[in-house]
Amino acid sequence: MSNSAKPAKAPRRKLPAEAARILFILLGANFVVALNETVLGVALPSIMKDLNITASVGQWLTAAFLLTVAVIIPVTGYLQSKHSTRVLFFAAMGIFTAGTLLGALSGNFEVLLTGRVLQAAGTALLMPMFMTTMMKVVPEDMRGQVMGQISLVFSVAPALGPAASGLIVQAWGWHALFWGVLPIAAVAFLVGGKWLHLEHEPGPIRLDIFSLVLSGVGFSALVYGLSEVGPAVRGDATINPLLAIIPGALIVTWFVLRQLKLAPQNAALLDLGTFRSPAFRNSILLMVALMAGLFGTIIIVPIYVQGVLGATALQTGLLMMPGGLLQGLLGGVAGMLYDRHGARKTLVPAMAGVAASVGIMSLFGVGTSLWLVFIAYTLLSVSLSFCFPVLFGTAMSAVEGHLYSHASATMGVVQQVAGAAGTASFVAVLTMLSGGTAQTASISGLANGSHGAFVIGLVIAIVGVGLAFTVKADPKPEAAAA
Repeated sequence: MSNSAKPAKAPRRKLPAEAARILFILLGANFVVALNETVLGVALPSIMKDLNITASVGQWLTAAFLLTVAVIIPVTGYLQSKHSTRVLFFAAMGIFTAGTLLGALSGNFEVLLTGRVLQAAGTALLMPMFMTTMMKVVPEDMRGQVMGQISLVFSVAPALGPAASGLIVQAWGWHALFWGVLPIAAVAFLVGGKWLHLEHEPGPIRLDIFSLVLSGVGFSALVYGLSEVGPAVRGDATINPLLAIIPGALIVTWFVLRQLKLAPQNAALLDLGTFRSPAFRNSILLMVALMAGLFGTIIIVPIYVQGVLGATALQTGLLMMPGGLLQGLLGGVAGMLYDRHGARKTLVPAMAGVAASVGIMSLFGVGTSLWLVFIAYTLLSVSLSFCFPVLFGTAMSAVEGHLYSHASATMGVVQQVAGAAGTASFVAVLTMLSGGTAQTASISGLANGSHGAFVIGLVIAIVGVGLAFTVKADPKPEAAAA
């Protein structure tokens, strides 16, 4: 009886060989670029010393990366409609590899910055492409499982990046960060060229140049302005962030209105018809809450642990790393629960866990034990591991096939803007309530500021619990169309 049961399960749960190969190639490439995204922060002091630049100049290596991603992701919906996965993969990995080579060879800041921008451009092309391709090649009843396995890469890579970067920089210098990634990127480029074949029918979309300009200017201004809120509260911002945020928000609004007008003509750069689906719309709303709260909390926890509890940077990293690893490892379990029980039954308890963890953080004070911080942060990470695979799977499954590329691009944009907004809000609250920066505020002041930021996070998490009840799958679009 047991022998006869095994063959019945295997066909349902095993990906076709061609689909598995395509996903493996794209997943490997995305792991490289996701790892690369977080490694440079630890190396920044060494870079500043070697290139003789100030901290304000050095921060542009991070700011330029984020701005480039914000500009390019909205265009990926159009690019995926017009070009095959293989062509876009060649372009993305080619650009990323060229940027990595420039970084490895750089002897001055300008060359290094150019290399970083090219790396960001390749990263922005790859991420939405992977999500779109996954929806095309993975059977519907396996999407949650595969989405959960994917989260392992996107959670573990950022968690390992800073630790690996510190070891590499200490042993071989910051150039080794680029030399180490370069051969892996080159191999991915060659392997993808040989094996990455997927049928593609070009869409009827034409490129609206004015939408391209609005997107580039609007999103880059908005993300840059939000990133300057923290420095502005500290008193060392390059510009008043409102001078970028307000025009950026107005231009993004103009961009959205133009896309709605152009969509019936198949000329929208980013087709917002995806929001007609309640499942997509509600998933995006919850994703906004999660990204804002997640990025803000991740920023505040290290400041609190080091500034208030007196922990070292190494202790902080060790405290946070298990949570990041668990978030990736449990993604597969989350995907299987989603496939079996649907979105709502998985999301509601997961969001309750998020609210409970941030609720514990809102009670942190001057005498809090590091063990309690560890428990709260790990609970947050575990809870989030059951949120993101379900949200991605529900949102992408809710739209018709010809909108996959636009749905993945929309989610990419939402993550960038919501993450930047969350970080800006939490840092602003922390600084205002603490009466100074993380370097100048007293321990009690920093504890008060952290408490205020965590309370904001708790409010967002409670709202998220309510939104989780609204997320459920739409009727199958393909079936409705048929």
